Amino acid sequence: ETGAPERAYRLLQTLRIDGLDSGTAHWIGNALKEKGDKTLARDAFLVGLRLNPTDWSIIQALAEVDPLAALEEQARLTADSTNGGDDIVLQKALLLMAAHRRDEALSVVDKLIADGKATDYIWDQLVQREPAAAVERLRKQLEAAAGNDDMRMRLVQALRNAGDAA
Repeated sequence: ETGAPERAYRLLQTLRIDGLDSGTAHWIGNALKEKGDKTLARDAFLVGLRLNPTDWSIIQALAEVDPLAALEEQARLTADSTNGGDDIVLQKALLLMAAHRRDEALSVVDKLIADGKATDYIWDQLVQREPAAAVERLRKQLEAAAGNDDMRMRLVQALRNAGDAA
């Protein structure tokens, strides 16, 4: 709050007291990002990821700052864990798309779609980040559920994003 997020980050690194959680790390990371220090922002977000490996706000922030670091760290943190379930897979899809690892991302997304676990958020990210792939997948979805207006509107947006204004 005093305009010294760097000092707050140093405290976050060294102090392990009640009240310092992934939300605190997210707040500090955003302050650092707003100040233009993306490296320290990434580091603060990674501290938050260590505090809560499936925190969506942390994952979304890292998707914008350093998705590859987030992928590696989350994989390391959750390697021996059975917790997190679908969130980890959904977050992996987001991070892979953000990291421009298209083939891997689409493989994860296709599995989510096949299992009926693709959330609205993942569909929206696919439309934004991989519009041509989204068009193909949305058309298949609409074959099975032609009356789904949400999917139809996503298809319209995906077509626009892919450059098809008509």
